[in-house]
Amino acid sequence: MRNVMEQTDALINAIHGSNEYIQYQMLLNDVRKNESVYQCLNVYRQRNFEIQMKNQIDSIEASARLNQEFQDILTRTDVKEFLAVEQRYLKMIRKMNQKIDSQIHVNIDFM
Repeated sequence: MRNVMEQTDALINAIHGSNEYIQYQMLLNDVRKNESVYQCLNVYRQRNFEIQMKNQIDSIEASARLNQEFQDILTRTDVKEFLAVEQRYLKMIRKMNQKIDSQIHVNIDFM
């Protein structure tokens, strides 16, 4: 187990050193400087997440309505840059998790 934990630490260090993570942290800190923008952005992110998690037939329309509702904040350069970097960072994490999940098998037949 010790080797697994050492390699886990190495993976964490690699993530912290990645361009995606560094840019994400930098742009997150920039957006946080304006509390009202950050709060509004978080409301947008939460509602967007909820739309994405629901398998709604009209999810494209719901996303379009949400984007229209938050148009004033979504046109800000700092917010657009943050959301683009966040998407790249999360894509990296998702691909990493998928690769691990595809290679590490746990029997869950009891479920």
